[in-house]
Amino acid sequence: TLSWPSGTWENGPRRSAFLPYKPATVLTNLQRGNIQAKTHHLDVTQFTWHMKAGRGDLRLEDVMTVADINERDEHGMTGLMWSSAYGQTNTVQCLLDRGSNPMVYANGRQTALHMAAYGGHHEIIRLLLAYGADVNGVDEQGNTPLMYAVCEDHAHAVYELLLNDADPCIRNNNNIEAFKLAVQRNCNQAKIVLETHMMHVLSS
Repeated sequence: TLSWPSGTWENGPRRSAFLPYKPATVLTNLQRGNIQAKTHHLDVTQFTWHMKAGRGDLRLEDVMTVADINERDEHGMTGLMWSSAYGQTNTVQCLLDRGSNPMVYANGRQTALHMAAYGGHHEIIRLLLAYGADVNGVDEQGNTPLMYAVCEDHAHAVYELLLNDADPCIRNNNNIEAFKLAVQRNCNQAKIVLETHMMHVLSS
């Protein structure tokens, strides 16, 4: 069992990616009652299947009736990639249960695991790995999911990946490994996790 210094990353908040479809609520003039409210009806039919996955708005009917659950959009992304990128855990679980493939590649050879790692969604990382995602898969630049998590200083995601045999010694096409990325980008929380992991490996 790994032992972490008290009061460091493991007690901190679990950072997550900004969800573009659900912006934070602010106190506007409308909410204060200074402006008369106008009712706008959102036509959900304007959203594509992939957009619904990213929003967490897919219904079971949508999943059951889609022609190809692994269909890629114009960005090369599947519904599983969208929901993984934006932290939609329930949608990810639903898609995986119904055969969505975590090993489909986007245009840059990223997988759903890369997307989840970049967003810091460690619960989704755990789910994807349980369904066969490659923890050490590389994109077209040679970057692993661990590198994606490190670059955004997502300590809990880094820990989850290392716990599932992510290799911190893999180098990308620029001959840089995860620890060097953490140092270069001042990702101090990720650096702590990597250092502790390496000390544990060396002492075992």
